[in-house]
Amino acid sequence: MIRWFLRAGCIALGFCLLASVSEATSPWSELGPDGGEVVSFLVDGRTPGRLYVGTAAHGVFVSADGADSWRVSGLDTGRVVALAQGPQPEELYAAVGSDVLVSSDGGTTWTSTGFESELGARALASDGDTVYAGASEGLFRLEADGWVQVAPGVFGDPSTLFYQLLVAPDGALFAATLQGLFVSRDQGESFARLGQGSFSSASHVVPDPSSSVLFVSTLQPRAVFQSDAMQSQWHVVSRDLPGDLILQGFDIQLEGSSRLLVALSEQGFYRRRLPAGAWELPSAVPYRRFGADRLVAADPTSATLYAPGPAGLARSEDAGRTWQLASDGMHALALKDFAVADPAATRLYASGGIGSVFGSGDAADHWQLLAQPRFAVETPLAVDPRDPLTVYRGANGGVDRSSDGGQTWSHTEDGLVCNEIATLAVAPGRPSTLYAAGYSLTGACSLEFPDVCFSHRSTDGGVTWSCTAPLGLVLRFLVDPRDDLRVYALERDGLFRSEDGGETWAEVTAGLDGIFTDARMHPGRPDVLFLAAQDQVYRSYDRGDTWESTGGAPPEPISALAVHPAETRNLYALAGGHLYISTDQGAGWVQQSDPEGGLVLTGPLVVPKDRPRELYAGTTGGGIVRRPIPVQSTCVFGPTTHCLSQERFEVKVSWTDFQGRSGDGQTGGFPIKTGSSGAVPAPIADTGSFWFFRPSNIEILVKVIDGRPVNGHWWVFYGSLSNVEFDLVVKDTTTGDVREYHNPLHTFASRGDTQAFAAVSPTTGFAEQGGASPVVEELSAGPVSSGLIELSGAGGTDGTASAVRSLPDPEDTTCVSAGTTLCLHDRFRIRVRWEDFQQRTGDGHIENLTADTGAFWFFRDSNLELFLKVLDGRPVNGHWWVFYGALSNVAYTITVDDLVAGTQTEYFNPARHFGSRGDTLAF
Repeated sequence: MIRWFLRAGCIALGFCLLASVSEATSPWSELGPDGGEVVSFLVDGRTPGRLYVGTAAHGVFVSADGADSWRVSGLDTGRVVALAQGPQPEELYAAVGSDVLVSSDGGTTWTSTGFESELGARALASDGDTVYAGASEGLFRLEADGWVQVAPGVFGDPSTLFYQLLVAPDGALFAATLQGLFVSRDQGESFARLGQGSFSSASHVVPDPSSSVLFVSTLQPRAVFQSDAMQSQWHVVSRDLPGDLILQGFDIQLEGSSRLLVALSEQGFYRRRLPAGAWELPSAVPYRRFGADRLVAADPTSATLYAPGPAGLARSEDAGRTWQLASDGMHALALKDFAVADPAATRLYASGGIGSVFGSGDAADHWQLLAQPRFAVETPLAVDPRDPLTVYRGANGGVDRSSDGGQTWSHTEDGLVCNEIATLAVAPGRPSTLYAAGYSLTGACSLEFPDVCFSHRSTDGGVTWSCTAPLGLVLRFLVDPRDDLRVYALERDGLFRSEDGGETWAEVTAGLDGIFTDARMHPGRPDVLFLAAQDQVYRSYDRGDTWESTGGAPPEPISALAVHPAETRNLYALAGGHLYISTDQGAGWVQQSDPEGGLVLTGPLVVPKDRPRELYAGTTGGGIVRRPIPVQSTCVFGPTTHCLSQERFEVKVSWTDFQGRSGDGQTGGFPIKTGSSGAVPAPIADTGSFWFFRPSNIEILVKVIDGRPVNGHWWVFYGSLSNVEFDLVVKDTTTGDVREYHNPLHTFASRGDTQAFAAVSPTTGFAEQGGASPVVEELSAGPVSSGLIELSGAGGTDGTASAVRSLPDPEDTTCVSAGTTLCLHDRFRIRVRWEDFQQRTGDGHIENLTADTGAFWFFRDSNLELFLKVLDGRPVNGHWWVFYGALSNVAYTITVDDLVAGTQTEYFNPARHFGSRGDTLAF
C-alpha cells in the first residue's frame, strides 16, 4: 500500500529535505577522518550490497557496494537512532529528533510522516505492509491517515524504553524493551510477554531462521537467553563465555549445514555452533579496538559480518576471523578534539565517539583508527611540539600516552584525582611538563566539592601527576613557551595566571564582564593574550595585567577563538556555529560561508604555523574541515621588523656609521611599559623603536597613525636619537605602497609626513585627544652641525637650549620615575611641558624604555610624542650627553635636572616644528 504522504510528495507537506546542491564550489574541504558513531544500521533486503547507516550527528549514509564506499544521503543532519525499510521499493524510514522521516527514493529526498514525540522514536520496524515506531509515549502504527497508538495497555507507560522492534520471518512483531520482551501476532493489536520469570528486560532479539527459536540479550540479568521452539522455556547460553563476559551484539550465521551464533563481547568476536557448541574466539585482533556494540550478518548464508559502533562500521568478510574499518567516505565523526602535530600540518590526530582516536601522517589523505576505546565523556588531545609522534589523550580514569604516533599506548592514573580528563596541555618549552584538568560525576572530585583538586601537573611526561592549587572547571590551559611554570587557566568566570606551575593562582580578569568561552596566546608573542566572552573579545599586551576590548564582536555568542600565528590583527572566531574573521584586531567581523552538507562548526580553530593561509576547524558530524582564509596583512613582527597600526604597516631601518659599517635596525622586542608587576614588554599600538649598536641604546622611534578623518591619509612620524646615516622604509601591506625616508650622516632628524599613504576607503580612526589640530602638511627636519665624532655642543632643528644653570630648588633632589617625571641613571630628572595649537597646555606623561632612555606621551598613552636619552659621554669629552627626537610638532619645553651637580638645562621646541637634537656638552 503506497502511503498518502508518498503520493502527495513534498509540495503537499510544505517542505522537503533534499540532498545538498551547491551552486558554487565551497571553500571548505572535508578532511575526515572517515567514520563516526554509527547508531543505526540497515541491510537492504531487496538490493544486494546496499547498506544504510544512521549516524550520531550527520544523518544517513548510503553504500551501494557492501561498505566499500559511502555517500551522504539527502538526510545530512541529525542523530538517526533507528532505520527501517518500508513496504514499497526504495521506501526508507528514519527516526530523527522528535519525528520519523520517510524517503521514497532510497534516501535522496525525505519528508516528515507527522510523527510527534517529545523524545522521538527509539525503534522502527516494518512487516511488509505496516510501519511501527516505539517511543516513550508508547507503540505506534502508521496508517493511511497518520500514526495511531496501539496496545496502550501494554506500552502506555511514559517510562517505556524501546531498544528494538523486529518483525520475524513468520510475521510476528517483537518488542525488546526495558520492561521486558513482548510479541504480537496480530499487527500490534495485542501483545504477550515472553521470558517472564527468567529475565525482566531485553535489549536485542534474533530469531533462528531455521526454527522458531529466539535468542535474546538481557540487561537484568546481563546474559543471553535461548528459547525453545514454543518460546515458552528459556535457558542461558552465555554462561560458559570465558571470564563470564557479556555479549554486546549477536546474530545467526550459516556455515554449510551448521548454524552459528556469532557475537561480540568486551574481549572480541566469538562464535559457537548451535545447538550446543563451545564458544570460540576466532579474531586474531581483539574486536574491542573498533568499539562496536552490535553485530549484523549480511544474510544468514554470507560470511560477511558488519559491526557498527563509535568509530564507524567494521566489516569482516571471513566470518569474523579478521576485521577492517569500512567507513571510506562516511564523514560523520562527532569530533571531540583534534590536534595539528607539526607546523606543516602533515601529522594530525582526531578524537571522537566514545574514546576513539584517529591519526594521519600524510596531511589527512589517509587516516588510521589508533586507540583501543576506553570509555570517556571527553577525549582531549595534546601533542609534544618537538616530537609529533608523542601524543596524549584524556580518558576516563586517567591519561594515555603514545610515543609511536598512536600505535601503542600506556595509561596512567598516578596522582590524578579528577579521572574524567577534559583539558590537556603540553608546555612548548619543556614538553615533559603537562597540565591536565578534569572532573568526576561522583566522588571527591565532583561539582559538590569545588575546593578539591580539579587541575594537575606532571613533570615527567605524564607518568605521575600532582595537584595544583584549587581551581574550578578549567576550559583551557595556556603555557608560556619561555617558562613552563607560567601557565594560564581559563574558567567560565575568569582567567587565572600562575608563575609557579600552579602552586598559586591569581585572577587576571577582575572587572571584566562576561562568561568566558576561550582564550589564546599569540604563538610568537607570549605576552599577548586574547580572551573571548560570549559577546566580546578582550586583548592584553602584558600577560593579563591590563585588558582592552577589541571594539567589536560577532553578532552571536562566541564559542571558539584563534589568532593568526604571525599577524595578531587577524582573528578567527566561531559564533553560533559560523566562522567569523576579523582583519583589524577584532574591531570588525565578517561572517564566512558555512561548510556544505549541514555541518556545524564547533572548534577548535587552528591556523598552522607553516600553512598560515589555511584554517582548520572541527565540526559536529564531519570530522575536520579546512578552508583558505584571507589574511589582511603580510607583516610579520621579527628582530628587524615592526608591524604598526593594527599590523598593517611594515617598518624597517638600515644604517651606516661613520666608519662605513652597516647593519639593520633591531626591534629587540617591544618598548617597555612599567606596570604593577614590573617592567614587561608591551606593544604600543602605533609606535615602535629600533636600536643599532646595543639594546639599551634606542636610536629611532617611529609611529604610524590614522589621519584619514583629517585629510584622508595615514601619517608617518619618526624621531632619531642618532646622527648616523639611516634609511627608514615603511610599507602599507594592504595596498603594497612603500615610503622611504633617508637621513644623511651627521644629521639628527625628526619628520612628520602627513601625506604618507592615501586611504583606500573612508573610515573612522584617529582622533587626537586634547583637541590638538595636527598640521596637514609635510614638515621635515634639516641638518645640524654637531655629531658624535665632531663634538660641538647642542645641535638640532629649530629649537634652542638654555645655558646650564643652577637648580632653582637645590633642596629637591628626589629622582623617581612616575607620572610626569622621568628619572635616568638615578641622576637626571626630566620633565616636559607642552602647548598645543589651541594654546592648551599640559605635562608629558612618561613611559620608561631602557635604563638611559624614556618617552613621553601628551594626549593618549598609545601615542608617544617625544623620546629622550641621556648617555655618559665623559670618557669621550668629559660631559653627559642629551639626545631627543620628537614625533610631534606642538610646542614643548624639556627640563633636565642633574641632581648630582645641582644644575639644570632646558630645551624648547616651537610650534609646527619637529625637533631632533643631540647635545654632547649638556652636563
